[in-house]
Amino acid sequence: ALLARATDPGEAARRAVDAGAAVVLVDGVVPAGALGVDERLSIPIVGLPSRVARLAREALAQDIPVRVSLGTPGWEANDERGRIAPFSSHGLAFGGGVKPELAAAGVEILTADVGRTEGRQPRYGTVSGSSAAAAIVGGAAALVAQARPGLDAEALKGVLVGTAVALGDTPTSAQGAGLVDPGAAAVAEVAAAPATVAFGAATEQGWTSVRRVRVRNVTNRRLRAVVAANVEGIAGVSVTVRPSRLLLRAGAEREIELTARVTFVPQGLGAIAGTTRVEVAGGGEIAIPWAVAFPAASEPLLGDVRISTAVFRASDRAPAVLQVRAGSVSERNGRAQLQPLERLDVELWQGAERIGLLARLRDVLPGNYAFGVTGRGPRGGSLERGRYRLRVLAVPPDGLPEATAVRFRIR
Repeated sequence: ALLARATDPGEAARRAVDAGAAVVLVDGVVPAGALGVDERLSIPIVGLPSRVARLAREALAQDIPVRVSLGTPGWEANDERGRIAPFSSHGLAFGGGVKPELAAAGVEILTADVGRTEGRQPRYGTVSGSSAAAAIVGGAAALVAQARPGLDAEALKGVLVGTAVALGDTPTSAQGAGLVDPGAAAVAEVAAAPATVAFGAATEQGWTSVRRVRVRNVTNRRLRAVVAANVEGIAGVSVTVRPSRLLLRAGAEREIELTARVTFVPQGLGAIAGTTRVEVAGGGEIAIPWAVAFPAASEPLLGDVRISTAVFRASDRAPAVLQVRAGSVSERNGRAQLQPLERLDVELWQGAERIGLLARLRDVLPGNYAFGVTGRGPRGGSLERGRYRLRVLAVPPDGLPEATAVRFRIR
């Protein structure tokens, strides 16, 4: 039987078996768990590439016999096992931060399914996606919180991120600290806050950025620790730590200073990442992932700023419209690179006097934005007749802000 895509492939396959089919062919790859791991079908279910399925249907429509040969089933090693799934986001987060901070299993995860089987038994299936991985990390956090009730939310995050197991040949921008390890987190002796470090965007040779991290002793004994920073094999970037040795009383914390320096800007790289390690004397350590972003050639933060009409009467029903293109999208090595804004402000001015703030957006992704200009001031009162200026200010997560202005007149 050759089945088209169906909302219930399991039921369609069962009907094909009842009709005497020797094998069920499905148009398209059959997703893992689509038939449920508890299905009891006595014949093979094989997913065909859509092109092959189309050719088979065309042949059958012309009464041309179609034969299918199935080889002997066997097992092969999955080379992708233990790697970050292609559907998982790669790259730095808003503002150049390390995201994801943790990784977890998210492909073909066994889970309960809706309903029951024909034998009234519970149904099971598999699920794939970053949502499944997030649920596993949430469960890991619950286990560690139960084992270590004295940890607050900040310390709980610190030990989970700090004790994760790094995946080989995988950049920090794809895995964060690595695979979550609740067993290691449950016995961690120190925690860092913040758990990851974003140094910001390096735009020129000689660029320097300083960040501070608090390292807390989460045990009831005194600890000695050594701190060291590692770079992922990239020349031109160095990270130093001060102090490099810590003595922490039970429950105490100490601030360390991380300094990133760029002697030259590497070409063709969007970011460089690495880890700072805190090694506790007597065993145990945590990792603090960090990243330095290298933005593409500078693009204007503001563009196409205009007002729909420069002369108008104050009106709540028919306001003038201020249009702003904020942020930018550029391409680097075949990948889109976004330049978001930390803040987008619209200020009202008259002459050299700043009257106040009309609008403010935070965490702004690149795009076109529109603001209604009713002719009212920041406090809601109607503006008097006269000439005014709207100053639009774009503040990036790292770097210098940009501003532009448009003029209008209330008649």
